[in-house]
Amino acid sequence: MNSLFFSDTPPGPMCNVPTGSGAVTSALRNDLGSNIHVLKTLNLRFRCFLAKVHELERRNKLLESQLQQALLRTQYRHLYARDVAVQTDGPDSRLPGTIWSFTHVRRQGERLETLRGPGLSWSHPDGVGVQIDTITPELRALYNVLAKVKRERDEYRKKWEEELSKREQLESTVETMQQSAQESTEVQDELSEKVDRLKAELVVFKSLMTDQMSDLDTQIQEKARRVDMDICRRIDITAKLCDVAQQRNSEDMSKMFNVSPARSLPERGAVACCRKKRA
Repeated sequence: MNSLFFSDTPPGPMCNVPTGSGAVTSALRNDLGSNIHVLKTLNLRFRCFLAKVHELERRNKLLESQLQQALLRTQYRHLYARDVAVQTDGPDSRLPGTIWSFTHVRRQGERLETLRGPGLSWSHPDGVGVQIDTITPELRALYNVLAKVKRERDEYRKKWEEELSKREQLESTVETMQQSAQESTEVQDELSEKVDRLKAELVVFKSLMTDQMSDLDTQIQEKARRVDMDICRRIDITAKLCDVAQQRNSEDMSKMFNVSPARSLPERGAVACCRKKRA
């Protein structure tokens, strides 16, 4: 590397001033040396930044584990009247004061200049070290927000339990109503079947009653006819009895007065005419 950055010729006296191409090469070498110095400082700052990042990741993991433990504790402990934000400070951080001190030889013109870096502290102007100082209030704010979220979660849980109980009650009432509706439909089906049976029985009964009524009507008519015939017969019998009685009377009278039978015939005809008029 020295052959790249420095010339092989021995350095001249300080009073000599390079001219021509020597001045250009010396200027280029000076610029190259300064650029290398800047690159090395940037490299060191980048390494410092990586170290800070790793340290922050380690502390972040530690804080996450502590947060999980705190959440588990709050789940099993409900003894406090209100939620309290707790700040958890771990042991002293293992942050070194200065790291990676270095020495660098830079050629300034015709002379050599040795630079010694005292190392880089954690309080850098790049803003990374400020995060380490501000992480504690951020954690405090985080725990406050966590407590608020827990309170809201408890409120939402209570509301959810109330809504769940109401929903269960409504579901039970709906089930009872469905059962009663099923029972009512079954009863309605049974009643409709009974009504259909009664209608069928009523039709059969009506047909039987019509048959019986027709039979009764025929019987009544027959009985009426018989009664009429009996009355007619009785009238005929009485008429015949009257005729017989008149004949006997006429015979008796003819015998009493000694009337001839030829004379009694017109009298019989007159009696028959009188009977017809009476009828």
